[in-house]
Amino acid sequence: MININLNSEQTFQNIEKSIDDKAKDINKKLVKAKEKIAEMIKESIEQNLYSGLDYRGNIVAPKKRGGRIFFETGELFKSVFNQNVNEFLSTIYIGSARDVIVGYLTNGTENMVSRPFFGLNPDIDEKVEKIISDIFKQ
Repeated sequence: MININLNSEQTFQNIEKSIDDKAKDINKKLVKAKEKIAEMIKESIEQNLYSGLDYRGNIVAPKKRGGRIFFETGELFKSVFNQNVNEFLSTIYIGSARDVIVGYLTNGTENMVSRPFFGLNPDIDEKVEKIISDIFKQ
């Protein structure tokens, strides 16, 4: 005769540990995805500044007096930061030395047309989806 004994307490502990392990793995992947997405957005804004494009990928209006738009001194370019607030939140921002200028560029003034370089590209959903997909395939 064959006897099979099931220890239900041990079985439930194993299941609980397995669920905890899977949840920790998913959490790590979500944190990694958030970090990659934040960096991608920061790089996109820097690319807009470097290339003289608005956040939709269009060339912005030239300056009245000529010169390279957004990149005359490079100070604005160097003022783009990515700060991790917590494991699920990052903030992409322009440092305080240049944040007023961003308002003028984004909204324009009575003497200047708007040049909104700081924003999310229309194809952001596809880029985010690819980042998440690639991370969860690992």
